[in-house]
Amino acid sequence: MAKCLIKSCKLKAERHHIKTRKSGGSDHAKNILNLCRKHHIEIHLSNVKMSKKYPEIKEALISKGWEFCDMMKSWVNYSKSIKRTIKKQCKNQAVDKSK
Repeated sequence: MAKCLIKSCKLKAERHHIKTRKSGGSDHAKNILNLCRKHHIEIHLSNVKMSKKYPEIKEALISKGWEFCDMMKSWVNYSKSIKRTIKKQCKNQAVDKSK
């Protein structure tokens, strides 16, 4: 059994879905963080931004392809095709502003 992602924690981990299954999240490894029961509950009940409180959560999210979206104030994991579309739109907006 895996250990909790939080470095200072020595407890056994359970699977935490970054995007909940109820919201369409999958069981894919990119959508899972290993957290002990205590930290798993904390991430669901706390208003504390866990990625600020525990840097290892931020590192894990980034390594799994998640990005923080300032507009949405949450972590998102865009597909490659969506990323290409967003980059293209940003370039087009930059070109329009320079005219």
